[in-house]
Amino acid sequence: YDSLQATYEFKPISLQRAYEFKPVPENFPVHLVPQILGASCQMWGEWIPTVESMNYHIYPRIGAYAEVFWTLPIQKDYVRFRKSLEYFLTRWKRNYLWSHKKQPNSFHTTDQHRIWNP
Repeated sequence: YDSLQATYEFKPISLQRAYEFKPVPENFPVHLVPQILGASCQMWGEWIPTVESMNYHIYPRIGAYAEVFWTLPIQKDYVRFRKSLEYFLTRWKRNYLWSHKKQPNSFHTTDQHRIWNP
């Protein structure tokens, strides 16, 4: 059980909040941790009208989740992550997967929920 899901308000979460996600809850029994085979992050698209809008909501948070799932907690460093993300942002922009501009008809209505502030 993850409290992030329980508090989700159908608004984009910040890149830093995605990066701070903890896939193993603090009270999870230690003896069961080896039973965890992996993690996933879903993008529910019922309210997203276009592929461009969907990509706006996925990127760059998908990079934060990848870092969460593949990096030991002791090695995580948000400042380093933001610097290393620049390479991927360039690739995603070049391949038309990401834009920091809010997409029209997106399900959120204010810029206060922007995912990325370059």
